[in-house]
Amino acid sequence: MHLRPFIVVAGQSGEGIFKTNCAESLGKKICRDFEMNVSQILWIEYFPHDPDQMYVATFRPKPYFGTEMFYFVRWRPINPNELEAIRPFIPESENVKIGD
Repeated sequence: MHLRPFIVVAGQSGEGIFKTNCAESLGKKICRDFEMNVSQILWIEYFPHDPDQMYVATFRPKPYFGTEMFYFVRWRPINPNELEAIRPFIPESENVKIGD
């Protein structure tokens, strides 16, 4: 049994509106569309300028008025067990280095 049963791996194509990362905006949409709780998602992202690394986002709700939820997003290097969990599905992960 996985602690986080859903994994999102996001990579940038270098085109479009996302200049840094898309975790908060795309993450909110995925959670809303699939009726998922953000605590059930392992969010992994890699960036074209740093192809040998993958990063994991942690989401913390931030106070906001109204019904829409917003998050603080903190990044850390991917852990070995997380990288092994996605390797069978993401061929690009073969060259990824484990963070320090």
